[in-house]
Amino acid sequence: MREMVLLMDRQITNFTFSLAGPATLSAFAVIFLVLYFQNRQHIHLLIFAATAGTFSLGMLTQIIDALNETETGLPANILYVIAGFLFCAGLAKRIGRQPPYRVMIPVVIILALQTWFFTYVNPNQLARIYLLNFSAGLILIITALTAMPARHAVFTEKLLFWSLLLFGLHFFPRTILTAGFGLQMEPDDFMISSYWFTLQLCLAAFGSAVAIAVLCACIYDTVNYMTDDRDRDRLTRVLSRRAFHQQSEEMLKQSTGLPSCLAIFDIDNFRRFNQRQGYEEGDRILADFGYVLARNIRRANLTGRFDGEEFLILLPRTKLAIGIDTLKAFKATLRDHNFCSDDDLGAMTISVGIVEIGVDETYTQALMRAQQALKSAEATGPDSLLAGTAPTAEQKESPALSGAFQA
Repeated sequence: MREMVLLMDRQITNFTFSLAGPATLSAFAVIFLVLYFQNRQHIHLLIFAATAGTFSLGMLTQIIDALNETETGLPANILYVIAGFLFCAGLAKRIGRQPPYRVMIPVVIILALQTWFFTYVNPNQLARIYLLNFSAGLILIITALTAMPARHAVFTEKLLFWSLLLFGLHFFPRTILTAGFGLQMEPDDFMISSYWFTLQLCLAAFGSAVAIAVLCACIYDTVNYMTDDRDRDRLTRVLSRRAFHQQSEEMLKQSTGLPSCLAIFDIDNFRRFNQRQGYEEGDRILADFGYVLARNIRRANLTGRFDGEEFLILLPRTKLAIGIDTLKAFKATLRDHNFCSDDDLGAMTISVGIVEIGVDETYTQALMRAQQALKSAEATGPDSLLAGTAPTAEQKESPALSGAFQA
């Protein structure tokens, strides 16, 4: 009788402590939901909430199975697999990629069918353990390697990478130990053993660590989003003049010794757009122009609004010839884009002045040379592109302007 009471006490203690994992992950699900409903623009936060909730439900299902002395574990295993792929989808959305649903959905179905087969058709606990744990480990490791941060990445990205990688790697020794230790015991004894309890705590600890890393990364994203929104021109959504100046100087410091290009361009005959269509339509065209500019210039480059219908592009680590080709391609894109329904206004064109920034040249000096090149381009006629000549030694010491040649 006493042994039965002690056994029940141990079961209750293990069950109570096991609930810490699902409770913690459920709390993370609520936090992600709260963050999502702040602006409802970042869909990956909603996916992360679903991930934490599904993983928590899987842990709870596994605990209930143990309490009821059932040994299939099929519902919990399927929930774990779904949580893993939801997590992959959330990470893909966070970095602006389309989740590979065509791969993910068939893999989930295949794993579920194999688990069902080794549970009911050909019961094999060892096969289930290896199949699901190795699959979970590989999914997490591949996800971590896909999201591997650059050397100079912020701390939150590195934290996310290492927590994912360690979570994935831990499934391999976990699987081998479970297969070697757990199968030596009766299922009922294994489900109430200290070893099973330790496995649950490890799962909760690693899951919580990943959730914390994701939460830190999302909070960092939110702060960056707020800062970025402050630095954006409200109409065109490219960088404001002040923000472009600051970020250009920082980027040029990181590119010391490497060629970079600065271009300034003006929308040709934009006053005619305003006169024919009105200022509200002119604002709409500028907003559309900013969208086209952002979509067709690489993220590694900076785009900004200088004044009115004048815009800037900084192309770091780019030689002048490549910069000219980039601007020519953008000019062709503008001509093909339908900005206005009034055919009499014709296609939109821009006049461009571009310079290669000298090794010891400041952003301000390069901007003055680019402005001079733009003036020469506008004097040549609409849809012109002129490149400023390299600064002389005297021009490097003073803000004097250089000449220009036609590209």
